[in-house]
Amino acid sequence: MKTAVSTRRASRHNPERTYAGKRLTELFLIIFKVHGLMLSRGNELVRPLKLSGHQWQIMSSVRVTPLTMAQIARRMGLTRQGVRQVVMRLIKDGMVELASNPDHLRSRLVGLTPAGRKLLRLADSRQAHWVNGLASQLDSKALVTAHQTMSELCAVLEWQNKPLRFNGARKTMGDAEGSG
Repeated sequence: MKTAVSTRRASRHNPERTYAGKRLTELFLIIFKVHGLMLSRGNELVRPLKLSGHQWQIMSSVRVTPLTMAQIARRMGLTRQGVRQVVMRLIKDGMVELASNPDHLRSRLVGLTPAGRKLLRLADSRQAHWVNGLASQLDSKALVTAHQTMSELCAVLEWQNKPLRFNGARKTMGDAEGSG
């Protein structure tokens, strides 16, 4: 009897993946690898400019319009504390500045300085050369499909990560799925 119970318990806690679940798990593993390779390449691209990949990402996020640190963090999937550390370093280096925010007195807006804009143009030029070479080795129709699939996956994951309240406890949609 004990064996049957422990087998049932093990299968309940380690359910079999569907065919689609297996393919998605494999995709996640590839995404992890691609993410690491992209971060590494990004750091290599901007190292000669005395920038880190994280600094470059944050500067790019405020290229069009200034944003609060919380907005940058949400859009990039980072923590506010992590963004704050990078922003403070960029301020020290004269690449970004904080401006008052008419919508919120305490959440100042991060914007590029003229020196930051110039450096960002140099970084973007280096990235354009690299990404064009990379894209030339891939099928453009497959890139469109990959972009569409990744956008859909991102939307589903964002929806699942919206906080909900269950009996006063904060959970995400993903937590709610398995709690039935």
